[in-house]
Amino acid sequence: MSKLGETLLQDRKIKEEELKFCLDVQKINPSDRIGAVLKHFNLANDKDIAKFNAMKVGWELFEGAYVPNRQVLSIVDITYFVKHQIYPLAGLNGEAVFVLAYIEDPRVTDPLRNEYGFEDAKFCVGVESDVRMALEKLVLEDTRSRGMSTLVVVEDGTNVDSLTAWFDEMLQKAVLYRATDVHIEPSKKGINVRFRVDGNLVPACFLSCESLATVANIVLGRCRKDPSQFHKLIDGRFSFQYL
Repeated sequence: MSKLGETLLQDRKIKEEELKFCLDVQKINPSDRIGAVLKHFNLANDKDIAKFNAMKVGWELFEGAYVPNRQVLSIVDITYFVKHQIYPLAGLNGEAVFVLAYIEDPRVTDPLRNEYGFEDAKFCVGVESDVRMALEKLVLEDTRSRGMSTLVVVEDGTNVDSLTAWFDEMLQKAVLYRATDVHIEPSKKGINVRFRVDGNLVPACFLSCESLATVANIVLGRCRKDPSQFHKLIDGRFSFQYL
């Protein structure tokens, strides 16, 4: 039986038959966390799960205001924190505090301890929805304050492998910044890529003119469209998995 389920049973948050039902559902999709299954059927909330996780690892449950630690963000890129759902919090005395939404794999904190020198930092468990919302706000603030524009230099503007890797990375970044649109705009000077974030078009990156034909072929290929029809208006779609 799930330890989370046992705890919720002891606290009389759920009934035994409800837990059995959720465990049966999890057997069908073993990759799903039991907490996610319980939440899906409205049998547990984020705070119940956060309390259990905090107790499990012996960390404090954080429920205060999410104030970012700017010094930490100047050292560790924000993409790391979004990927692992960790919030870099400013402690009362300016010390580094990291609030984790998930604790399934504690190794995600190893780079913070070993590579970035935060071995003395404090680690807490946060309510998942609170951590997610705080990170989203942080990403939007970061986008507005410094933009995302970078010059992408590809040694060979027609190199399919290099531009395919760039295209996938660009889509990952678009999801990270919760962009609703991606605009790839060719001009005489080069290719300007912009994301629509919170209703505003924000510069994302810039490529050389030599890359245009290859980028167009990559997009059309993903949509399974004939590249020779590039001069026509084309309506297509493709799926992309965010990692």
